[in-house]
Amino acid sequence: LSALKKENHLMLYGTLFKSRLPPSPKKQPYFLVGNYRKQYFEKHKEFYKKLIEDALPIFKKEKKTVFYAPTWEDREKGFCLKRAERLFKAFPKELQLVVKFHPNTWEKRELLILSWKCTYEGSIFFLENLPDIFPFFSYFDAYIGDTSSIAYDWLLTEKPLYFFTQKRNRQIFDYGEKLSIKNLQSSLCKSAYKNNEKRRSFVEKAFAKNPCWKSLKASLTAVSHS
Repeated sequence: LSALKKENHLMLYGTLFKSRLPPSPKKQPYFLVGNYRKQYFEKHKEFYKKLIEDALPIFKKEKKTVFYAPTWEDREKGFCLKRAERLFKAFPKELQLVVKFHPNTWEKRELLILSWKCTYEGSIFFLENLPDIFPFFSYFDAYIGDTSSIAYDWLLTEKPLYFFTQKRNRQIFDYGEKLSIKNLQSSLCKSAYKNNEKRRSFVEKAFAKNPCWKSLKASLTAVSHS
């Protein structure tokens, strides 16, 4: 987030992210845009339904399906390749794992990911070239994350949420369970519904209501010429 200090104007999901911005020496007007990805998905549900059905493998209905969508190797170091590989090796056969890496990770680590696809073929499924994450949510029973912002989106599902790390001072970690690879199966059996009564109010802070896009465009145009 430190790079945002250089920006002249900001567009934020909600007021929660305003409180996380680093101090800036200049005034930074900001605009709340809400969860525009969710709004876009809901508008085009039928298109995405066909796309997802073609992309997803046929899962065994009796198995719980876990979604792993980590962040990329940025300066915050939220993602760790070795940790991902340990997860793949230790993942319980009684469950199903679907992995969606960040596009930046695909670009930097394509050969490694392709080798993982060969090694774990038939037991772990890797998705690629599908940038939107909302269409997947209804197909999965739980989410494993780290510092990726997808965790905020996942809260809307009210399904179990697990994290590899809870060291950073982020409120989002209060709404899931810390995941231990050493005790992976027992970790995934925990409820992961911590502070469930507070989840909705937290989501309201994370995502404002979607604005009138025409009005927002006019406001952005006005500040860009000021």
